[in-house]
Amino acid sequence: MMAKRVFILSPPTKAVEGEAAVETMLLQLFAKPPQVTFENVPAKRDAVRLLRVLNTTNAEQVVTLSVPHGKGFTADTEAFKLLPGQSQMVTFTWKPDEKDTAARVAVSVSTDKGIKSRIVLLGTVRQEARPRINKASALEVICQHPPKR
Repeated sequence: MMAKRVFILSPPTKAVEGEAAVETMLLQLFAKPPQVTFENVPAKRDAVRLLRVLNTTNAEQVVTLSVPHGKGFTADTEAFKLLPGQSQMVTFTWKPDEKDTAARVAVSVSTDKGIKSRIVLLGTVRQEARPRINKASALEVICQHPPKR
């Protein structure tokens, strides 16, 4: 008896206006790796994004995620089981450091059925606007309080 496989080849869909976009990862061969984007995140603040992982096969799969350390990205789970046709939401969190301006990591994904893929996590840090110093007022302050010798 041959195993039946179902391949979904539809392109990613755009979120309805007003809804947060949730990328979907298809657990099948030759699927495009999803990108989870964190844009304009303030330094030292947590930003959370969701990813839906969908088992498109007719077999149960154990999914393992491997998030690289050192860039501030974490996932709420490292391994989970998906029944045929079932999906699970994975929560990714990014907490950029003060010195970071942007980050990119590839999360390795593998299943017990031999499917290997990755998830690309991209993040940019909100650059805080520095107050402008009016040269004229700075010069006045220097002239009023000359340095002591």
